[in-house]
Amino acid sequence: MRKILLAILMLIVISFSYVGFTNMDTDANPSIPQETESY
Repeated sequence: MRKILLAILMLIVISFSYVGFTNMDTDANPSIPQETESY
């Protein structure tokens, strides 16, 4: 049960950080797709 909750929490954190990073990247530097591809 704890592993399931931990996995869900990790997915939420990763998805939230990825969305925030992509939004910041598009707002700041839209001409840098290499950083997003490396992730």
